[in-house]
Amino acid sequence: MTDTTVALPAITAVIPQREPFLFVDTVMDNLPAEETTATYRVDVGNPNLAGHFPGNPVFPGVLITEHMAQVACYCLGSHINNPDCQYLLVRIENCVFKEKVVPGDTLTTTVRVSRMYERFASFSCQSFKQNRQIATADLLVSFHQPASSDKES
Repeated sequence: MTDTTVALPAITAVIPQREPFLFVDTVMDNLPAEETTATYRVDVGNPNLAGHFPGNPVFPGVLITEHMAQVACYCLGSHINNPDCQYLLVRIENCVFKEKVVPGDTLTTTVRVSRMYERFASFSCQSFKQNRQIATADLLVSFHQPASSDKES
C-alpha cells in the first residue's frame, strides 16, 4: 500500500461523484486495482440524515454501501487512469450491517479486488468505525472506457 494520503480534488479526478453524493473524504492507502482504504466522516449537516429517523438520525445502510462502492471505484479508477471511464455498481452480495452509523462517526473502509475480468471487477469490502467492523459486502463493479468515437456522439 502507498502511504500517501489523497484528498479532494484528487479524489474527484478519479471518480465522478460530487457533493452532495460524494462519500469519500480521504484515501489513506491505495494499491491501484488491488486494495484501497478510504474514510468518510458523517457530518451532522448531511442532507441524507434530515428525514432518516428525525431526532435520532442514522446514516442509511444503502449509503454505507454507496461509500464502499465509491472506494472500490477509486481503487479501480486509479489503475485505469481515464477520467472519462464510467463505473457502475451492478451487484451487491453478502451485505451485512453490524452497527449503526450516526452523525460524527467516521467510516474507514478497505476494499480488496477479488477478481478482474473483461469489464468487471469484484471487491470484498469491510467498513469500520472506531476500529469496530460495522459492515461488510461483496460488490461487483462494471467499467466502460468510451472509445474516441463514443465521445464525439
